[in-house]
This record gives sequence, C-alpha cells and structure tokens, in this order.
Amino acid sequence: MKDFYKQIDLKKKNIMFTVLDGNSLGCKMLVADGDAVYFSEDKNDFFKNHLSFLLENPKSGKSVIDGTSVFTEIFENEKKLYVCGGGHCAISVIKLAKTLGMKVYVLEDREEFAENAWIAGADEVLLGNYEESFKEIAGSKDSFFVILTPGHIYDKKCVAEVLKRMHAYCGMIGSKKHAQIVFEALKQEGFDSDLVDSVYSPVGLNINAETPEEIAVSIMAQIIQVKNKVRGSFGIPKKLLENLLSPKNNKPEILATIVSRSGSCPRQEGCKMIVFNDGSIAGTIGGGEMESNTIKEAVFMLQSAVTKPKILHFEMTNLDAYKDGMVCGGTADILLEVLF
Repeated sequence: MKDFYKQIDLKKKNIMFTVLDGNSLGCKMLVADGDAVYFSEDKNDFFKNHLSFLLENPKSGKSVIDGTSVFTEIFENEKKLYVCGGGHCAISVIKLAKTLGMKVYVLEDREEFAENAWIAGADEVLLGNYEESFKEIAGSKDSFFVILTPGHIYDKKCVAEVLKRMHAYCGMIGSKKHAQIVFEALKQEGFDSDLVDSVYSPVGLNINAETPEEIAVSIMAQIIQVKNKVRGSFGIPKKLLENLLSPKNNKPEILATIVSRSGSCPRQEGCKMIVFNDGSIAGTIGGGEMESNTIKEAVFMLQSAVTKPKILHFEMTNLDAYKDGMVCGGTADILLEVLF
C-alpha cells in the first residue's frame, strides 16, 4: 500500500478515493490534476466502473455510490505564510507558524534582521527592497500575509503589493488610526474599497496581547480562524507523508484515518495517525481513549500479521472517559490500513 502513497505529488491537485465497505474495503484511487493515476488492486473494479461519475463529482467526505460507501479526500495545498519584517514580533510569528506546519517566507531589507529570521526557522528569506522582493511572490488562495515592517511607509507599500495578488489573508500591525490612514490612502490610489477593508488591522485577535510572543499567538490564532472557515478538504500533511515514506520505516505500519464523525468527536474527518509496531505514533486523531483504543487495535493487527483493512466504530458516550466527564459524546469511524 505504500506504493500507492508514493504516487502522491503535493505540487498537484490530488484527490484520493477509498472504499469503506464490502469486498472492496480499502481499495483506493488517486487522481492528480484531473487524471486517474493509480488504482489499487480491486477484483470488483469499483473505481473503473464509476470513474466518470467520480471525476465529475468529487465531494469531500463520506458518500454512498451505488450502495457502496466511499471516502473522498481533496488534498489541501501547503499553506504559505509571508512575513514582511524581521523584528521581535516577526520572529515570534515565524517560530509559531513553523510549529503549525506552515511554510514561512520573510521579506526584510535589513541584513542583521534577515539573519535573525533564518535563525528563527524561516524557510526562505528575501533580503532587499520590499517592492522588489514581492516580484518573486505570485500569491495564491493558500497564501497568508502578515505586515510587520518597522515603518508606516513600508506597511502601505506591502499591503498594496498583497492586494495586487491572490491571497487568503492579509493582516497589518498598528493602531486603528494607522490602519485608517493606510486604508484611505490605498482607496485614493484606486484600490477597491471592499478589498482594502478585507485587510485585518489591527492584526490578530483581540486578546489584549502585549509581548511579542502574545502578539504572535493572537496573529496565528486569527490566521487559523480564517484558514479553517474553508472546510471540506483533507489529505495527508506533508510531514506525515514524509514519515510514512521514510526509508527508515521498512516494517509494516498502520495508517488510521477518521472517515466519519458526528457530535463532539475531538478531531475532524480526514485526520490521520501512523501507528508503529511498538505502539509509538506519528500524528494524532485527537488523543484520549478513542486514540488509545485505536493504537491498541493497530498494534494487535501488526503483531498478528493482519493485512486486510478494518473499520473501528466508536460511540463516545460508551467510553469510560465520557462517564468521567472527559468527552462530550459523539461517534466516529476510524479506518485502519496496513502499510507495507
């Protein structure tokens, strides 16, 4: 099954279909940029028999097609964070964004501050004039911009450059008065009023943040809030996929995926976790007793040399944790796939 995941190219638009019941349980199809590029072995040829319909009607989540349950994942593209400025707040934002799995680019015109951005973990630092650096940035629906420059004149220039590009989020540090001045100037220059008003400024959620670290938390919390308004895409996080395909992992593993949920399940559909033979894990499906029981079942499958996939069903109200007030109830189905 690892051969299937080796076909995934995160630079393309990937859609993964998995059968959840019947004789074809666990069978998969991978679509990249609109073309079916991989089918796992299936004596019933479910995907080949329904190819046209699936390609024309991809819908994230669980659905029933001709009586067969199918889980569809439209992979999210990697989220990119562009930070304009390399001061104290920017350094804290860089560090926090990296822990959240974002690819971080920094624009800075001061050499010593650019070096600090590298040390903080930035994936790329564009050193030089801000407007010149923006020429290397195309922008996309997965691009998030935070303006943290040292001077108001740079703030306006950076926001103007962001508004010329497709973006998911643009936030600018500063007071309400500063934002009003910048916004009015941009509108006078001909920028669409609604587009200008979509800029988040003062940047970040209002949590009375004071220190650079607290300001970074408020900014990243707001970015998460904006990012998670768009639901319905799942897929495999880049780090988890790299772990999955690592040459070091030459033994069978279990990939656990939440394929259905209702009520107060701790994580969303599509969340994944790898379980190794010794019970260690990569990723999470929410922790707690549900995750603990999933790990136990996965280890049992590995130690028993089970190769067929399996669906685990959890009623959160039946767990001991619910009785102790640790969860709020709900249901979840977890697909366990053996990878070798």
